[in-house]
Amino acid sequence: MADHAKEYRKALKEGDLQKAKELIAQGVDSKQFPEEVIRPKYAKMNALHWAAIHGNLKVAHFLKENGVWDVNSVGNTDRTPLHVLAEGDGDASGSVDDRVQLAELFVNDPNIKQNAKDEDGNTALHLLMFGNTHISQDDVIKIATVLIKAIPNVDLRNIEGITAGDLAKRCHWDKVATFLNSTSKEPVTPAKPSTFFLKPVVLPEAAPPPPSPTAGITTGGLEKLLSSIGVPTATTSPREVMMPAEPWRQPSTSPRN
Repeated sequence: MADHAKEYRKALKEGDLQKAKELIAQGVDSKQFPEEVIRPKYAKMNALHWAAIHGNLKVAHFLKENGVWDVNSVGNTDRTPLHVLAEGDGDASGSVDDRVQLAELFVNDPNIKQNAKDEDGNTALHLLMFGNTHISQDDVIKIATVLIKAIPNVDLRNIEGITAGDLAKRCHWDKVATFLNSTSKEPVTPAKPSTFFLKPVVLPEAAPPPPSPTAGITTGGLEKLLSSIGVPTATTSPREVMMPAEPWRQPSTSPRN
């Protein structure tokens, strides 16, 4: 049966689906894809992962038709087929159109887990930013547009606290970052309007005036007081103001001889 597994793997890689179907009929484990044929980071992944990594739409359809279809299956890093499709394998990732169609197959599966993360907290959108510097930003957006159907929360952060939009900015993918921001569902809290100029100005209470030195003195008493110190009052005659009485005009109190 080990030989059959190798033949099955070879048939899938070469696109000989008739041979792969015959091997499945002979009892080969159609889900198994020996980990020695893929890189260590893809260890324990299955045939559907392999088809996704390489964007092999033809093999993916074959697997689905033959019941080899589990969109939530994970390898040793908790990555689903959608994760590895998003990251790809550089130039060996298949055409962008095939990857888009394969992503559509995955996200339209009613059983797909929404917002799935790998062991590092990355969604498929995060991984799309990691492994696709060989394609244009427009092509990245094409794939991202499909991935968002299974990742409605584009603002999810990985264990380092980074979003897919943050990664796009680090790659200097301004167009991709703008696209992700436009689809963000994270509520934006508007700045509160300033109320500085709307608040009434409260002035400190003025100190009470000091008591008047003439407080408690009646009008008549005030005039007498002022007259006693030589200050003219309303009852002082103009002559008294201009010409105070001379001492020789004052009546004498001494007796006459």
